Amino acid sequence: MKFEDVLLSSRKKKRMTQKNLAEKLNVTIQTIHNWENGKSKPDGDNLLKLAIFFEIDIFKVVT
Repeated sequence: MKFEDVLLSSRKKKRMTQKNLAEKLNVTIQTIHNWENGKSKPDGDNLLKLAIFFEIDIFKVVT
């Protein structure tokens, strides 16, 4: 499964909006949008925050 698919489904499972997640990570809504649409990827710090928050095994989605 692609990172963007995992991120989108994880966010929806927690019933969060892109705005909620952006505020949680201190990034813009556009950043979340770009991650979920595969236009960009989070940096290492944000990837770790996402993995912890959503309890995602980042090694399965990064490879």
